[in-house]
Amino acid sequence: MSTDTKTTARALAAGDEIHVLAGGLLIFGLALKRGDTLTVTQRQIDGQTDTVGNNWTRDLSDEAQLERWREIRLGFGPFPDDLRRWLYGSPQWAVEREAARQRAWAIIDPVERAAAREAVEIEYGPGLPTSRTLNAAPAAQQRPSGNRGR
Repeated sequence: MSTDTKTTARALAAGDEIHVLAGGLLIFGLALKRGDTLTVTQRQIDGQTDTVGNNWTRDLSDEAQLERWREIRLGFGPFPDDLRRWLYGSPQWAVEREAARQRAWAIIDPVERAAAREAVEIEYGPGLPTSRTLNAAPAAQQRPSGNRGR
């Protein structure tokens, strides 16, 4: 029995269907977002070879993706139905969360409205801060002393 846990390289082949798991990618000259699925052509694969012969499509195993990008960006097959098409904090998340929040606030019955608002928090998580102070003045004790007012 081998103790080697490294998986076999998983090369991309013409006709393979892949889906995007990252927040957004630019591959094959296409801007793709999480949830997009595409069928790859041989021309697209061949176009990824750099000047020294490297081609990232030769190994799309999870381990290779983690080593290359520190995250798994692509998966084989269509995008799974049980995954969300947005990532927390992404623009898509913000649009969908706001739409769900407005639908919840539009409910007239206060008990139903509260339940719907709670469901939004459970599904999408808390909203992001709307602002922050970038140029806060230091506390009075930290201000440089000097000739004030002269």
